Amino acid sequence: VTPSTQPILEPSSPGIPWPCQSGSVAMPARPPVNMGMYDPTSERYRDPSKMQLMKTISKAEEEMSKTAREVELRLHGSGEIMRLPAQVCTTVWDIKLFLAERLGRDPGDFTFIAKQGPFWRENKDCEEMRPKVV
Repeated sequence: VTPSTQPILEPSSPGIPWPCQSGSVAMPARPPVNMGMYDPTSERYRDPSKMQLMKTISKAEEEMSKTAREVELRLHGSGEIMRLPAQVCTTVWDIKLFLAERLGRDPGDFTFIAKQGPFWRENKDCEEMRPKVV
């Protein structure tokens, strides 16, 4: 059969899965979800005797500073100052949740800006709370 006379197969052709030739295996429409993912706990990839060297429990909480300090919040456009007791490891999101609960507002309504060098910078939710913010 020459290429010009070769029959054109369509997906609806019975008996032959599209786009495969007869005798070959059809590929799935998309690869499986776990295809190519690396599982470090699988014994296929790691020597079981060395698995004990892997960190299974995070020591992040032990490494966080629990030192008490005071955070000063200034309301922009007025002279009002609010001082809150906090720990060094207190995040911006923790303070936003506290204020939202007390004031009946959404935590996303608050923005904290702190002076960093010669610039003013907006604090991200995951960062530690700065000692003085606007």
